[in-house]
Amino acid sequence: MLKNIFLSNVVSRPFPSLKDLLFSSKIEKDKKDTIYFKYGRNALLSGLKLFEIPMSSTIIVPSYMCNSFIQPVLDYGYKIIFQDINHELNFDIDELKKNILDSDAKAIIVVNFFGFKSNIDEIKKSLNLPSLIIIEDHSHSYLSNNAFSQPLLIPDMAIFSLRKNLPVINGGVLRINLNKNSSLIPKIDMLKKSTKLNTFTKIKNFKDSIFYILIRIVEFIVSSSGMFNIYSKKITNIKNSSTNHEKIYKPIKPSFMINAYTNSKKYESKISQKILENYNNINKKMESLGFKPFFKDMSKNCVPQYAIFLDQSGELFDYLRENRIGVSRWPAHEIPKEVVNSKACFPNSNYFNNNLILLPIHQSIQNKHQKRILDTIASWQDEKV
Repeated sequence: MLKNIFLSNVVSRPFPSLKDLLFSSKIEKDKKDTIYFKYGRNALLSGLKLFEIPMSSTIIVPSYMCNSFIQPVLDYGYKIIFQDINHELNFDIDELKKNILDSDAKAIIVVNFFGFKSNIDEIKKSLNLPSLIIIEDHSHSYLSNNAFSQPLLIPDMAIFSLRKNLPVINGGVLRINLNKNSSLIPKIDMLKKSTKLNTFTKIKNFKDSIFYILIRIVEFIVSSSGMFNIYSKKITNIKNSSTNHEKIYKPIKPSFMINAYTNSKKYESKISQKILENYNNINKKMESLGFKPFFKDMSKNCVPQYAIFLDQSGELFDYLRENRIGVSRWPAHEIPKEVVNSKACFPNSNYFNNNLILLPIHQSIQNKHQKRILDTIASWQDEKV
């Protein structure tokens, strides 16, 4: 193992950009089709209720999914049918058709895993079921394919979780395809009116955002100083045991941080360029170490969440975290128990959960961090010889 005393941590999520917060536009640009929530899971449940999908209805969800995202749906009274994903992290369409017909499903959730485009276009063309609600999950990357800013074309609704890509305190977003569902406009307007803030709430929201920024500054200092390994198993277990499943389903006003970041095309372009640069550099150098990128091709407007590789040894993930590299697995401990307990039914979801390693490429990753990641992986390879 590398000599890691006082080595800085390579963090798994981006730090706030104070310059962009101060100088970007902070005026909320209201979008008629967009409603903000604290978390993506709140946006999902609210969308199902907005479409008046009856309780006890069946929804088909990829089994490669985090439990906290779907638990509110189950708690509300909906039924979930899990379907395994294929080797491209997509639904098999023939199996999907069968599951929809057998269960009389009212909705399906199609996920753009890690920012890579799903086969939702093919699903839409093949199903031809006008009454089926198609939900597109963009939680892993709001930057990909201009999904956050462009009108929805295929799904009935889309879900975002901006805090997975931006250094913000919240960021659940629900967007509705108004071209297909214009009758929902009055309901959307009513939900937005319910987010009107009084002076006390405005002050509280501002204080919460400032506190978040201060916490992230402390994290930056601790991570950079190398005082201790924030990715040690002990700290990871503490974080996992305190996972927040707070149930706040009411829409909210977006924080000034979200407005500052999402209203700035300059910032969006800057971080997209940086992420793509990191992705390409790490992929190229990983290939020289003998690794193949999990996704061979990338669509023109894709902005990935991670650089993704298979680790069939099952050892590299732990090695990297022991050496203070914020590598991730997803959904990790959040994978539904039903999926884990039925490995024969969901082999791919379990396999990817255990064997995909997700290297950080976010906008705070600099050349020195890339070098740390790659040097650590090369050291692991040397130790295996």
